[in-house]
Amino acid sequence: MLLSLLGVTQYKGRYGSAGAPNQKVSTDNAVKYNQTGHSIGGKFRAYWESHGGLAQQGYPITDEVPGSLEDQRQDHTVQYFERAVFELHPENQAPTMSC
Repeated sequence: MLLSLLGVTQYKGRYGSAGAPNQKVSTDNAVKYNQTGHSIGGKFRAYWESHGGLAQQGYPITDEVPGSLEDQRQDHTVQYFERAVFELHPENQAPTMSC
């Protein structure tokens, strides 16, 4: 099985070369990766670390972005990784992951 750059593909498809607006760096136990210049923290970091981390998900390619993968709602938080996209729903305890 080969891992694809799903997160990169979805991010470029949605935001193009302009990139996602209104990105915010997590202030909850965040770690910055010099390889991409982006950080991961809070629930996204906990999920990332417990579900394969760098080997499975890749580096973060954004900071936290307000919005939703499904529509234009702004009540969710999304973070893009090289090989995944995490979406945090406030009503759930853990972020969901797109593979």
